Amino acid sequence: MLIKRWLGSLANRAVALVVVAIILTALLVTVAGFLLSRSELEQQARNQVETIATLIAGELDDKLALRLEALNHVAQNLTMSSDVLDARARVLIRRQTALEHLFDAVYLMDEKGLVIAEHPEDYRQAGLNVSDREYFRRISSTLTPVISEPYISNYQEKPAIMVAAPIFDHRQRFIGVLGGAIALDGNNFLDQFINIRIGTTGYLGVATRSGFVVVSQRDDEAMAPVRVANPVLRDAMEGFEGTLETNSGEGERTIMSVQQLTQVPWFVSASWPAREALAPITRTVDAFLWILLVVILLIAPIALWRFRRLMAPLKTLGSQIRERHLGMRSDPVDVAGGKEIRQVAEIFNTVTDERDEVLVSLAEREA
Repeated sequence: MLIKRWLGSLANRAVALVVVAIILTALLVTVAGFLLSRSELEQQARNQVETIATLIAGELDDKLALRLEALNHVAQNLTMSSDVLDARARVLIRRQTALEHLFDAVYLMDEKGLVIAEHPEDYRQAGLNVSDREYFRRISSTLTPVISEPYISNYQEKPAIMVAAPIFDHRQRFIGVLGGAIALDGNNFLDQFINIRIGTTGYLGVATRSGFVVVSQRDDEAMAPVRVANPVLRDAMEGFEGTLETNSGEGERTIMSVQQLTQVPWFVSASWPAREALAPITRTVDAFLWILLVVILLIAPIALWRFRRLMAPLKTLGSQIRERHLGMRSDPVDVAGGKEIRQVAEIFNTVTDERDEVLVSLAEREA
């Protein structure tokens, strides 16, 4: 009822109309700007995440290829008989100083999978038989260098991968394997990628297509199963490569990019929560709404004051018309205010003058 009474005033209605017009215009501009800015910002976030994933996948490929090539080169230079290899194993393994900087540990195994030497000796596994390991079975059947799947090492039962190359004698008969172990939780080149950040809450991960985590910036430990609740990760295990918006395992909207490696059946995943990636546009909208509120609080009083000033002559005209009707005023009403108000005043004066003339004429006729 109070609002209806307040809107009974033309000045108040005009102010309400101005405020509504400002709000509608601001909302239209905000929605259009939000949609355009969001689309552009989302594309920039996608490009950023994809670039990081691509760079890391390329860097990992290069580092793994370097280690595989170096290990294979050393293995090719160990051409000797199996007896000599077994007798000189410790001396040979200690001479490979170049490999010490590339691997956490280097092993020499005979053709039956028996470890005959290792370096450094802290990783002592001499006498251990690894013929049941996946990498040894692959290398003994294909006779080509391999990079193993992640496995739990016998040394302190820590997750690791093995880069291995076959060793042949002068008659190209397989006589052993040279292997370099890389600890997945050690201080090596894999650990360097953990320090790369995507924004504040973004994260990286490296996993195998068989479904095991290699390294991760989240709480996932090496050798933990991949979170198959994420559809993008499920597709990545099938060979998918690309950038999509998806939901994380916790149901959070995330921009995720997946890039496959060429040296091994692994993939790199780079994830950036959408709430952070699109935070600038949210902050812009919030700031715009606050500015709109301040503008309305400033414009509304000014508009109300101005409209009441404009309508003041109309109020004066109404009072003078009432006085003229009650006989309290004999002078014509004042012609003032806007064009429309002046027209009303002039018409009223004209009609009043004509009425007075008619009354005078009738009075004369009666007399």
